[in-house]
Amino acid sequence: MDNFLPPVLVRTLTYSPGQIRIYYPQIEGRINPRIQQQVNQQIIQINQQLQQMQNPEARPGMYGEFGVKTNEKNT
Repeated sequence: MDNFLPPVLVRTLTYSPGQIRIYYPQIEGRINPRIQQQVNQQIIQINQQLQQMQNPEARPGMYGEFGVKTNEKNT
């Protein structure tokens, strides 16, 4: 039996400005630290852009989720 080790770990972090709670992924693990930082920073920027697009008076709350896809195959 193979012990599969994912190339990266995905942690869920929380960003809570005011009454809004946003869960978003952060990657870490066996990758180039510079690439890891760039990817995580881009995720944060996209979350901030999505938050700014929301009308807080029309939607006092916001919910979002994310999924992780891999190229893992059964061999």
